[in-house]
Amino acid sequence: MKKVSLIKVFIASPGDVSSQRDEIEAIINDWNMHHTDDKEVVLLPIRWENNAVSSYRQNESGQAVINEQLVLSSDLLIALFGNKIGTKTASGKSGTVEEINAFYEKNQSGVGVFFVDDQNVPHNLMQERVIVDMYKDHLSKTNQGLYQKYSKRNIQFFINKNVQELMDKAGIGSKTKETYNLFDDIEFDDDERLLIIYSVEEQSINFGDRWLAEDTIDAIKRWEEKNNIRNYLSDRYSNALDKLKIKGLIVPKEFTKEGNPRLFSYTQGSYEKLKRVVQKDPNSIQDIKQSFKKITKDYDSIDLPF
Repeated sequence: MKKVSLIKVFIASPGDVSSQRDEIEAIINDWNMHHTDDKEVVLLPIRWENNAVSSYRQNESGQAVINEQLVLSSDLLIALFGNKIGTKTASGKSGTVEEINAFYEKNQSGVGVFFVDDQNVPHNLMQERVIVDMYKDHLSKTNQGLYQKYSKRNIQFFINKNVQELMDKAGIGSKTKETYNLFDDIEFDDDERLLIIYSVEEQSINFGDRWLAEDTIDAIKRWEEKNNIRNYLSDRYSNALDKLKIKGLIVPKEFTKEGNPRLFSYTQGSYEKLKRVVQKDPNSIQDIKQSFKKITKDYDSIDLPF
């Protein structure tokens, strides 16, 4: 029987983003399906409606009980806002804001705050949406961390980056993936293989996204030309990059002012392991590159029937 480490992920939000809460839980479960066996870590989504235990206490609010039972025992917190800031608690704050503050006061890290970009605000929620926008401005002006626009990709990036940091800090999972089988078609496809080979041969550990992708694509094109390889990787760079993100091999390194990732880098230790694989078997690497060589047509050597 395999032993695994447990990481609790608390999902905090007002009640108007229930569908997104379900999406976040699905993303966490998907992470488990792809990574638990290798990393020996399992993520447990925590939601107050599912995990809070009935408790009668005098002179203590329901929010205080949730904080004690769930928030303070979690390892990561994903907070999500739509058009509502949340119900006021005894402290005068929104319940979600109180959860963010309580978690951060204890952990000083591991908080992701996301805002749903909804342009069609119902009339009855317009005033509360203004408060949500004011809270967003408050986070920026008081330097209380970086918030992001809600998207499945951004949630995946947050989870991959912070789970890896927790694993590194705790020294767990370090022996579960000593090496990668770059030549296994199940573990890696052509997009991923070529991007990894390029990065090792060119000693490039960073990958641009959004407008910074152009610089990386130009560098890949120069590598393809140098190796007489057709423009397969440069044409499919975006797909290859997304696959490495999903695998958790790369994580965001720089963000735009809006909180969107614009530069990615290998996770700690992964580049060194991949580099060893590439350098250990140069013949197999050459065979992979050979399969993407440019096709040249020597018409002089062909006996044409005309």
